Parts: sequence; C-alpha cells; structure tokens
Amino acid sequence: MAAFHRLFVYGTLKRGQPNAEQFGPKNGVANYIGQARTVQKWPLVIASQCNIPYLLDREGIGNNIIGEIYEVDDKMLQHCDVFESCPQYYQRTTIQVQLIEDSAGSKVEGNIDDIFVYVLRDFKDFMLELPQYECYDSCGPHGLTYRSRYERLREYANHRLEVMKEKA
Repeated sequence: MAAFHRLFVYGTLKRGQPNAEQFGPKNGVANYIGQARTVQKWPLVIASQCNIPYLLDREGIGNNIIGEIYEVDDKMLQHCDVFESCPQYYQRTTIQVQLIEDSAGSKVEGNIDDIFVYVLRDFKDFMLELPQYECYDSCGPHGLTYRSRYERLREYANHRLEVMKEKA
C-alpha cells in the first residue's frame, strides 16, 4: 500500500499555472485537497531573468502565503523532488498551513497541519528586498512573465546563479 503525503504548492504548480500538468497521472497520484494559507509569514518573491516564484526560507517575515494542498503518493513526491531539483536547488521542509477552502470551493476553517513545501534556503541577500507577495499568479499584476523550463534551458541556463549563494 502506497504512502501518501500532503504537499503545499504556492507557485507554478498550482491549478491554472504553467507547471500544473506535473500533477498528471503519469507522474503518480495527486489529489487536490483545497486552498490553504500558511500559519506563519514567509517571503514569497519573484526573481531571476526567468521570473520564478520562490518561497524564501525565512519564517516570520513577509505574508501568510495562499496556496494549494495536494495529497500525493510516493511516486508523485519523488517526481516533485526531481522537478524542483531537491535538494540541490530547493529544499523540501515542513511548515504549518490551515485549509481555508475545500476541493469543492466551500469555505472551511481547517485544522492546522504540518505539510511539505519547497523553499529556497541558500538565496542571495538581495532577494529579501524584492517585492513580496501573498499569492502567486503567473499572469498577475506584477507583469513578470514566467519563463518555461524549455526557455530556461535554451536561453537562461545560469538563472540559478542569480539567486543562490555560492557554496564555500
């Protein structure tokens, strides 16, 4: 019997966003649970030439982030780790979130749960000075067009160097 895990997504993996297809059945099981908000504040920024949303690993500053909860099987969690280049780029950690809307769109006051999320841990200091968002939308009023993985591989191969601290 497969184990299931809860995963909070805040960026391009959300429904209607550029990478939502990653939750397709060929990659494993991903059941949409609903919309949630982080209990603690976190800095959510858009950075690099590729306009990638990052949840920076600095709990206590920023906003209570609105995202989505998925229940995923081991295969999907492993796929997400590969997709997010975890642990080389993003780190998978647990944070507390509260369900605010169920999968049917009904408002709820859900329990607070520890849930997996991908954060950027080794980021450059300037990123904390960027505008911080409560909720990411690739077509949002920020006007920062997300660059797809295909574009990044073709045109922006070094986008990670823009945001990550160099390892000593």
